[in-house]
Amino acid sequence: MKRLLPKQGSEPTRRALLHLSIALRRLPDIAGFADDIEAHRGALAAADEALEQAVALRRIGTGQIEYHDTLLDKAVMALSRSVLDHVEGDRQHALFVRLFPQAPSAAMESVGGDVQEAFVTLLLDRLRTDAEVAQWADRADSIQAQLDALKAAQAERKGQQLAVDRARGDRRAVINDAQDAYNLMYPKLQLQFPKDAAFVETFFIG
Repeated sequence: MKRLLPKQGSEPTRRALLHLSIALRRLPDIAGFADDIEAHRGALAAADEALEQAVALRRIGTGQIEYHDTLLDKAVMALSRSVLDHVEGDRQHALFVRLFPQAPSAAMESVGGDVQEAFVTLLLDRLRTDAEVAQWADRADSIQAQLDALKAAQAERKGQQLAVDRARGDRRAVINDAQDAYNLMYPKLQLQFPKDAAFVETFFIG
């Protein structure tokens, strides 16, 4: 493979660079060419590692969102059960409807999201301002804490996604530079061995 193409990603590029570097170092007269190739290979390895770390952090962030969402769901559903017990299971009772104009199981179904946040925000407002449901007002702080934790995790996850996108773009630039260096090596070696095209071919991975 005398030429790497843009569609080829990190792994085939690194493999081709390694082959070329080893082949170049076999001959003392041109071993210096390998230094540039090795520099690109090292840069690509570092870019791969940076992307892997960014993806891992994003994965952890997603897990944190799911964790805090579960805690928020549990807090809201516990309140729902308490109110239902009070109204003897009547979901159309005024007290239940005041707090839960929408079925809590449906409103809390998604992991985060605008619908869930709006539902919980209205619920908190009712708990804090509506005298009719004052007996459950002490639950507002714990629900608020879970909502805040979820929103903080979501905000952090946005930053983590940005880091992934940046790392992916950085790696693409490194791949492009490495491929350019690799592709230039064939004409350089042709100048070194102008009468032995078959030998030049041996420097490049099949």
